[in-house]
Amino acid sequence: MGENRYFIAIAGAAGAGKTTVSKIIKDRGFHVVFTDQNVREALNSLPVIKELEKYIGSGIFENGKLNFKKISAYFEDHYEDECRFEEWFQPYYGKQIIEQLNQAKEKIVFVDIPLLFYKRIEEYFYSIWWLDSDFLVENIRNRNHYNDRKILNLIQFSSKNKRMPNCCVIQNNSSIEELKTKIDKEIEKLMEEVTFSEVVNDVLLALNEKTKIEFQHVICPDIIVGLNGEFWFDKQSRIEHQDQLKIKAKTESEKTIVVILESPHVDEFQDSKISPNPALRTTGTNLQKYFTDKSLHNLLGKNFSKEYRVILMNSIQYQCSLGLNTEKYRDHIWISCWYKFGRKSFIKRLKSYKPDVIINLCTKGNHSEEPGLPSYCNKYNIDKKYLHYCYKNSFDEQLELKKLKEITLQNIVSACIRTTFNNSIILYEGTHPCSWSPNFDSIHIKNDD
Repeated sequence: MGENRYFIAIAGAAGAGKTTVSKIIKDRGFHVVFTDQNVREALNSLPVIKELEKYIGSGIFENGKLNFKKISAYFEDHYEDECRFEEWFQPYYGKQIIEQLNQAKEKIVFVDIPLLFYKRIEEYFYSIWWLDSDFLVENIRNRNHYNDRKILNLIQFSSKNKRMPNCCVIQNNSSIEELKTKIDKEIEKLMEEVTFSEVVNDVLLALNEKTKIEFQHVICPDIIVGLNGEFWFDKQSRIEHQDQLKIKAKTESEKTIVVILESPHVDEFQDSKISPNPALRTTGTNLQKYFTDKSLHNLLGKNFSKEYRVILMNSIQYQCSLGLNTEKYRDHIWISCWYKFGRKSFIKRLKSYKPDVIINLCTKGNHSEEPGLPSYCNKYNIDKKYLHYCYKNSFDEQLELKKLKEITLQNIVSACIRTTFNNSIILYEGTHPCSWSPNFDSIHIKNDD
């Protein structure tokens, strides 16, 4: 990935649909590089010719040109030689692909790239979209008319997938319309991630921060953390319930309780077994200890249902703290993200969960260590001047905030919820779980009437 540029690899096993996906993305207006289009040019280079001659001999030319039919026929009968040649050629060609990408002018470039991991350039990409399908054999047979042995060899060779943290697996097992829907969702997520990175860059530039800060730019997803009185808020419980974390469609009989935090911090991205995942340290531990079926019953009273699910979500799904002390950049970046794209994303996600009860546990906010803060801004509390400083005209544009006696991150989120649901939702507010203690009980969460 270049400076402020994003290269997305479209990879996957042979026959998985890389070309189809690339065409869908191109139809959406993005620049797509098809690396197979230049492979013959690479094969005609002198280093490659010398390598081919090691296996086939000097008879690979016909009328002064490479005889690709002869080369293909040889490798079809000599699979081990083909593998050895490809393991040499793919990294060689990978370097040429990088040179080609560095010449691209577009900010976002998709790259249709077979055999990505053999090229050893995967770390160069911001994200890898890995295509997979249950119909690989059938797809290759219809497209290439290979025999079964050739097809199986091709699938085996092309299916190497390291499943890196930046690797997104897209299953292509249904209709073209369903595939387009999946791609559109991934594009929407990508554009959010790009916007977040640009917000961070703009904030750091405005604050004259010259030190390069390594932060997490990926989404921390919303998840299911409880079902009918059983909860898995803490890390270990969540690892044991990994197959239940994904949010599914709500059933007619169950209630949905949504617990909201402000944004992920550090630990949410560090555990290879479960990350990224919300509230993986003290917050999750305290929720597991004190957020019980009994406390919910006491809190909700007549609104309590024995059949319910609990969803844990962040109002902003990105690392607004940049992995540093939350009092430094978190408030500024959270507010900038909220008004740039976060509020719209939050509403869309929250509506899709069809909540019956919402419990807002976002922090109030504290930016006492923010560098370069103007003297007219309060260092500890969020006010109109600080909102305007973080995002121009933000307060004037949000009429829902004008009724607030106090502006906090929590109150900004609650005001958005009331506006979205027209005050028809059961909404509670409470202190952030990181401050909860053994003395905690449901009285610490008050109904927001």
